[in-house]
Amino acid sequence: MRSKSPILRAISRPFVSKNPTMSPSSAHSPMMVWILAERFRCPVFLLTDKELNLTAATVSPEQLAMAVQGAGLSEPKSSTTSTSGDGPPYQFEPPDTVSPLRTYGDCVLRFTGSTHDEEAFISKDPDTVGKLNLHLSEKIEAHRDEIELANLDSMPGAKDLIVSYGITSGAVRQAVATLRRSGQKVSALTIQSLWPVPETAIAAALEGVERILVAELNLGQYSREIERLAADREVIGLHRFDGRLISPTQIVEALQ
Repeated sequence: MRSKSPILRAISRPFVSKNPTMSPSSAHSPMMVWILAERFRCPVFLLTDKELNLTAATVSPEQLAMAVQGAGLSEPKSSTTSTSGDGPPYQFEPPDTVSPLRTYGDCVLRFTGSTHDEEAFISKDPDTVGKLNLHLSEKIEAHRDEIELANLDSMPGAKDLIVSYGITSGAVRQAVATLRRSGQKVSALTIQSLWPVPETAIAAALEGVERILVAELNLGQYSREIERLAADREVIGLHRFDGRLISPTQIVEALQ
């Protein structure tokens, strides 16, 4: 099956992966990582580009506030801490529930990396292990609306869509401007949450599209995720892995 990310295959437990593009999204991404890690009690990876980290850019307080609000970070979806009397510290049922983190010092807390029951005691009981693993998956899958983040620059009537993430999104913005000035209708989707794959946002962006260009700085790992969702649409991979960035010119040429 091709439904799993190459990154996910190396990790046995569900996780969340965020990939900032340019400011102001890169400014609020660390805040998002902390909120999601507490909210879902799971690893959250912030994948940044070296070039992005070395880029000097100015973000006004107004831009940052708008970015934070747009990402839903101003008001957490639920409380992230609780006192000792709110049930099991690792509640499995219903599977999509996320137990709030306990307040340290109020009770005895147990931690283990092994399979465990709702009280954090190690367990090899098949029924308990099955419930735990289902819970670890469902607490992410059932709350995709809180995790998925993508920005669509849509042009009415466009048959071409460019998908990108990270530092490559800057080159895509320039390429889109160039293509539109030449009269070519094109839309662009910037993905800021790589995993779980933002399938809802991708599906919406694919409406009316016939050709998809995926620009990424690797061997085409994310292109596979787009192919899985693209049905019979043409998917073109623009991949670079020689240490240089993808240029706006390369993107324009790939769609001409």
